[in-house]
Amino acid sequence: MAERNSFDERFDRLETLINAQGTKLNGLDGRITDESNKLGIRLDTVAHHVQVIAEGHSALAKDIGEMKGGIERLQAGQTNLGLRMLAVELRVTDVDKTQKIVLTEIRGLAARHS
Repeated sequence: MAERNSFDERFDRLETLINAQGTKLNGLDGRITDESNKLGIRLDTVAHHVQVIAEGHSALAKDIGEMKGGIERLQAGQTNLGLRMLAVELRVTDVDKTQKIVLTEIRGLAARHS
């Protein structure tokens, strides 16, 4: 019977150690769950920030596209204005040439009648 008591005592001690380890594992499981939840919240926050950045990038790309279109329209307008200015300069040159021809003719007529 002494052997049985010794066996029971050892079994009881082993059971106590196993229960203590089970308690520690339960605590560890709880900590892992808490950290997992915190990590999930952090990942949700990161995902939200990435989404905000992506939306901002999309808005900037749209704005840049609109600006490029505006610049192209301005450049086309400048080209058109340059062509119009050239046409006016040609007309002014023609008027100057015509004026010189008329003045020469008038002087020639005036010299004949003098």
